[in-house]
Amino acid sequence: MALEGYTEQEISSAIEHCKISYAWPPTIAEFIEEIKPDYIQLGLPLPRQAYLEAAQGASQPSSYRWSHPIIYFTGADTDWYRLRNDAEAATYSDFCTYYKQYARMLARGDIDFQHLYQRALPDLKKSTKIVQQTMQQSEQQLQTYITQHAIEPGLEGMRKLRDSIED
Repeated sequence: MALEGYTEQEISSAIEHCKISYAWPPTIAEFIEEIKPDYIQLGLPLPRQAYLEAAQGASQPSSYRWSHPIIYFTGADTDWYRLRNDAEAATYSDFCTYYKQYARMLARGDIDFQHLYQRALPDLKKSTKIVQQTMQQSEQQLQTYITQHAIEPGLEGMRKLRDSIED
């Protein structure tokens, strides 16, 4: 059904708007257009502008100056890696789907920004600790390997290590 997924409030609001805007009842396509969020009225850029902003900020999303937090959350849901590396043809539709969902939530007053921030922003301290632990483990494994294989320090030892790996 064409109206599946819309709330009663959204449909009622669209009906009231149609009563004012149309002399005759609108077509289903026109009615669905009425249900779509009014991005400008919500203080959001249009989807294309939001997508371009998300793609621009995808390389450093946590430090980028977003024009609206919903663009950040939409980019996070779309996946920063995809926004940086995939073609627009592969990501734009997904971005718009998430963006429209957030805009509808904003229009209904259903957005809990605190929850979104907790979900979308990485815990940098935890990430840093994991990276440090991984580096320490790698160094320990390398030292163990060097000791077990009696690899000499310096250039000659590195050549022997390379030769043993290539064999």
